[in-house]
Amino acid sequence: MQNTQITEIGDNHELKAKYPEDELIDGTGKILLPGFVNAHTHMYGVLAHGIPSDNPPEDFWGFLNDYWWPKVEDALDKEMLSAATKWACAEMLLSGTTTFYDILEAPNTLPGGLDTQKDEVVSAGIRGILSFEATERSGNEIGKLGIQENLSFHERTLDDPLISAMMCIHTTFTCSQEFIAEAFSLAKQSKLAVPCTLQRRRT
Repeated sequence: MQNTQITEIGDNHELKAKYPEDELIDGTGKILLPGFVNAHTHMYGVLAHGIPSDNPPEDFWGFLNDYWWPKVEDALDKEMLSAATKWACAEMLLSGTTTFYDILEAPNTLPGGLDTQKDEVVSAGIRGILSFEATERSGNEIGKLGIQENLSFHERTLDDPLISAMMCIHTTFTCSQEFIAEAFSLAKQSKLAVPCTLQRRRT
């Protein structure tokens, strides 16, 4: 192996004879696997681990409306986002995850929230696809800022070896049909994939 590339596979004795100066790692009792891929994560969510809830929500809508949106997503700033990203990347690397797709929703980090995440992801050396979950739940203006965050981040990461972007929008009950159509149209122009939660039960 040279740097991060497997350059040759063969019998142990033959390889040791061919490369006598190379470092030998004893893998007895171990398994060599490709890196895991985390296909859906919200890295900022690590900050909510262990937070007690005085009144547990009765349903998922209550969880979003009374807890997750006001106490987590709307409370995040860039300093908190940076710390959460660093922590989440460390957890993923320690578990063997080398690639992930993350969805950020934190309106108070706009613009530039994705760049805040990118700095920590690159520092950790992990491969990431980053997106901002654009939504109109806080108003159309914030929603459009979310769309623009994805588009501008995509332009800045086109040649990045570790980081890439996607367009992301929230559900049909937090985004109007016109907003969704606009996001898909702009994503198509930029050749961006669009992950989207289609629906969640409100009751």
